[in-house]
Amino acid sequence: ISTTLEKKNLINIYQYKEEDLICSGMSRMNQPVEEKEEKTNNKVKKILFAPSWRANLIGPLVNNKRDINTINFLESKFYKEIIGFLQSKELNDYLEKNNLELDFKLHPIFKDYSKLFNFKNNPKIKLKEGKTNFNEYSIFITDFSSFQFDFVKINKPIIYFFPDLPEFKAGLHSYRELDLDLNNAYGKLCQTKEETIKEIKNIVNNNYKSEKKYINNSKNLFFEINNPCEDIYNSLIK
Repeated sequence: ISTTLEKKNLINIYQYKEEDLICSGMSRMNQPVEEKEEKTNNKVKKILFAPSWRANLIGPLVNNKRDINTINFLESKFYKEIIGFLQSKELNDYLEKNNLELDFKLHPIFKDYSKLFNFKNNPKIKLKEGKTNFNEYSIFITDFSSFQFDFVKINKPIIYFFPDLPEFKAGLHSYRELDLDLNNAYGKLCQTKEETIKEIKNIVNNNYKSEKKYINNSKNLFFEINNPCEDIYNSLIK
């Protein structure tokens, strides 16, 4: 595990013993963050939008494969609200005006739905596939993806865009509650495209920095481990 939050929840909620937890950090966090100075004010800033998946919008895993239901997906609030946000004239005009680009990354479980996201008329938005270098981005948007912790670690602002929160809480995913209270986490919780676009503007106007209250929430969150890969290896050997 990577954080004191996980440790507290695993012991108090899930009844793990402290000695059964490897407080190493994720192996992908092994590389140090290299902050690069901006060489020019005209450099393009990038936003990553990576929502998680929904169990009710795709079949169960059988023989390492899931059945897709395109009609169900297209009719979902999840899809309608996200595509409405991405194709919003207000968003695209703002990206153009402020020399911003937005990469949209589907959860791997939803990869077969990628053809439903067409951005030919949105030159500042593209579908992101393959590996992602988080250091390329100045803002991260998600609902509850664990990628948020990678961005917290490198001090990048986060927006929680959760358009189908009532449906999620009603049990349409594989769980209906999160261990992290998004009303008191590491960024603003938004449920509409209008709120999300407004928060993007707030972050840009704040020179791409998180508000102090979100920074305070992340203090002392991560374990001080210099080499997670080595620590994981040594712990498993023991």
